[in-house]
Amino acid sequence: MKLKLSFLLMFLSLSQLFGQAPVISGDTMMCPYTNGTASVVGSQTYDSYQWYFKYWFLSDEFQPIEGATNSAFTYDWMTYDQAVFKVEVTLGGQTYTSNEIQIDSYNWVPMSVSFELAPNLSINPENGNVMLCDGTSVELQLSSPFTENINWFKDGVLIPDETSTTLIVSEPGVYHVSAAPEMCPDNTASNASTPVIVESDSGCQLNVNQPNKMLISVYPNPANDLVYIKSDFGDIESVVIYSMTGQQMLRRVGHGNLTEISIADLASGIYILETLSAETIRRTKLVRQ
Repeated sequence: MKLKLSFLLMFLSLSQLFGQAPVISGDTMMCPYTNGTASVVGSQTYDSYQWYFKYWFLSDEFQPIEGATNSAFTYDWMTYDQAVFKVEVTLGGQTYTSNEIQIDSYNWVPMSVSFELAPNLSINPENGNVMLCDGTSVELQLSSPFTENINWFKDGVLIPDETSTTLIVSEPGVYHVSAAPEMCPDNTASNASTPVIVESDSGCQLNVNQPNKMLISVYPNPANDLVYIKSDFGDIESVVIYSMTGQQMLRRVGHGNLTEISIADLASGIYILETLSAETIRRTKLVRQ
């Protein structure tokens, strides 16, 4: 009987102990330039509160947060990104510690606008602008995850009703877009500082049925370091890589029908790889991982 009573008292004591420990919850995924709030859930009021944090990727101990001495704590996305929170409370002279929650912030690649390479397009080597054959068009593609609040502009003026992730361009102009990610629709970005500038190319020859057009294979693609360019017809004279804004990033001399180049010095992203021979120019998209 005494043994049963001891177990019962121990159980009641543990139940009381854990029943007094606070439980916290809060905003664990943050959008850039926003604040979040963590708080003690439930109706229990404690005598005192002290919030603590540490970064999960460091071996440091929890540190008290100055001024965070209420049942709720508001924090900013930058300071506490990748932080772990907990709160210590007192009640009736006893100290209790809450569960832990980890804070994270959304992080996405910068906005970019790309387009598929085609025979009706070329890059002006003098300024990096897109040269578009008269009477043809190019489709501009907005990068993921920018799918909300989309607005396209030409020459700084809003284009009415153009709110999708693509824009068909058939005339010269300076084109840019503003948009936001789906998970953070208030975080609008714009490529106005690096627009796509389209020029008219009235003298271009599409050569759609050109019988001796050089066929090019690029592998691996995407690539990390080395890229191999193989020509099925004719020798490669040179290889030029441009950024999507038309800036020349590197130029290499070709070697027969198989050329190897290193892209180790390029940042991750999408580029235009241009191969030249005595017969024609061929452009394709290259992805640097």
